[in-house]
Amino acid sequence: MPNRITACRLGMHEFYLELFLIPEICQRELFSIMKKLSTNINTPSNSLVAVADQLMKWFKIILELPSSRGVAFNQKPVQKNMFHIKEDAITKFELDRTPGLNQGNDIPLTTDLQLEALTKFLSSPLGLIESKKRFLNRLSLAPGKTAKLILETEHMVKASSLEYNIAGQEFICTENTYNLLRIPQDKIITGFHSFLPYIMEEDRDTLKSNWNQAVTLGFEFDQVTRLTNSTKNIWIKFKIKPICDDTKVIKVIGTLQDVTEYKENEIQLQADKIKAEQALKVKSEFISLMSHEIRTPLNAIMGLTYLLLQEEDMAVAHREHLQSINFSSQNLLSLVNKTLDFSRIEAGKIELEKVNFPLRDLLRDIHRSLYVRATDKQLALELAIDPNTPEEVAGDPSRLTQILNNLISNAIKFTDIGSVKLSVNVVYYSSQDWVMEFSVADTGIGIPEEQQQLIFESFVQANVSTHRQYGGTGLGLAITKKIVELHKGSINIESEPGKGSVFTVRLRYAKPQPTLVTLQKSDAIKIKDSKLRNVKVLVIDDNIFNKMVASKLLTSWQAEVDTAEDGFTALEKIKSETYDIILMDLHMPGMNGFEAITAIRNLGLQVPIIALTANNSEEEKNQILALGGNDYLTKPFIPKVLYNKLAHHLHFAEII
Repeated sequence: MPNRITACRLGMHEFYLELFLIPEICQRELFSIMKKLSTNINTPSNSLVAVADQLMKWFKIILELPSSRGVAFNQKPVQKNMFHIKEDAITKFELDRTPGLNQGNDIPLTTDLQLEALTKFLSSPLGLIESKKRFLNRLSLAPGKTAKLILETEHMVKASSLEYNIAGQEFICTENTYNLLRIPQDKIITGFHSFLPYIMEEDRDTLKSNWNQAVTLGFEFDQVTRLTNSTKNIWIKFKIKPICDDTKVIKVIGTLQDVTEYKENEIQLQADKIKAEQALKVKSEFISLMSHEIRTPLNAIMGLTYLLLQEEDMAVAHREHLQSINFSSQNLLSLVNKTLDFSRIEAGKIELEKVNFPLRDLLRDIHRSLYVRATDKQLALELAIDPNTPEEVAGDPSRLTQILNNLISNAIKFTDIGSVKLSVNVVYYSSQDWVMEFSVADTGIGIPEEQQQLIFESFVQANVSTHRQYGGTGLGLAITKKIVELHKGSINIESEPGKGSVFTVRLRYAKPQPTLVTLQKSDAIKIKDSKLRNVKVLVIDDNIFNKMVASKLLTSWQAEVDTAEDGFTALEKIKSETYDIILMDLHMPGMNGFEAITAIRNLGLQVPIIALTANNSEEEKNQILALGGNDYLTKPFIPKVLYNKLAHHLHFAEII
């Protein structure tokens, strides 16, 4: 018995020394294996030490194999037999090749059987071995070959490894570290601080701080630094990971990698991004400028046409000519608006407004505004509102109007016989909000299935003949989809050629909130019955035609009108005269509208100011309100809209 114990102790002692080089996760299983081997030996022999030593060498080689499953070696031992070793998997080994006593099995201690037994132990799910073949092939790798392979691999990926053992204050790194950091071969690396002289000075403090936190606090870090003493920028990425037990950091491991190529690509991509953004900005500014240049004369054309159409004693032919001019002007304005909207959406400059607004009234207004167009084509325009539809919701009424106007206008355009129907239903509601479904159905030409998703792309129509027959830019549905997506809503289509189409939009609207602005709706009155008698209006505009149009409109409403061509002239008049309201163009020579508004407010005057501009811009609108302006109107404007803004700020009835 003493000999048996001596043999066991001798084997376990040699085994335990080797265990210090093995991850903790493997120790329990290895002790179990060695216990079985040692306690079943009848005849003690020093050969047991050689067996244990050989077994340990094989196991170390396996642990060096790359793991495709990425099992971390610093994990704690799991409470199970991870190699699935059965009690009879290891029978006793007779070192003198005599029959064994355990179950009568005779297993000679040959090299092949050693390999077979060890393969059985280690070929299941630790994630270190992918197959028995790979394991057996790797056993033939000598340590020198393994080291050479690691070195060649590190050179290939331009990387190196490091490890710092805190208890022993031992710092080691692989040979390729010298090449990566351009450290002379005669220099000795004694610790992480040895790297710092080769790092760009402005990166050193951060790198040093990160390392100290990794060692003392257990923080991982990734940091990309630049090397000094090189003809071009060399970027090295430090990836450091502390290994901890339950209470403290026991060691720190990490990698260094030359990421110069990736960094240069990143810098180039960033430069390309800036260049693209600048190009987008130039394009946006160009479209905005062109919009302004087109809107300014268009405002005069539409305004004068409107005034002429108000005259009752006019020849039929003249009225038809004016109506043609008005129709063409509306189409041109629609084109300008869509182009500008598309540009702003593309640049990410559209934000949703949130106000309380009367939903049912808005739907009726949209129906009323498009009814005449449908009637002109002898189409029925129907409106069906779910009784559960709320009277008032919180959201962006102008964007909802734009969505429905686009869909209904398209339906009318592409329908020659039959009807167009706007249906509104509540599909979900809670104490906080509603999900509304708006569907526009028509009996028009329909859209082939293969074209149904393409029509939501910019500048795309179902086919070339559609453009020739019906016109349009192909932007309407693209803009509509973008606006729906801004709402985090959805838009879908069902269509069959020759039978018509149904576009369905789902949007979420919140319950009205007392903290939001509430849009009021006044009783309907006719514009011809409304007078601005005794209201004194100052019109400030450098464009003689726009000034004339505004003056004639106001005069037709019996207002008293005074004019000025720039901000300086306006200030002189304001100091000597009292005005009830001011219409102010923003873009004028000399003192522009922005400066004029500021100067008027600096005089302590609170007269309402409505800004007029050809730029349909949220940024400009917000700037006007911040300077003290009261409202904002985009040219060319609809007379009814101008009248309503005047009525709102002068506190009398508006027109719907």
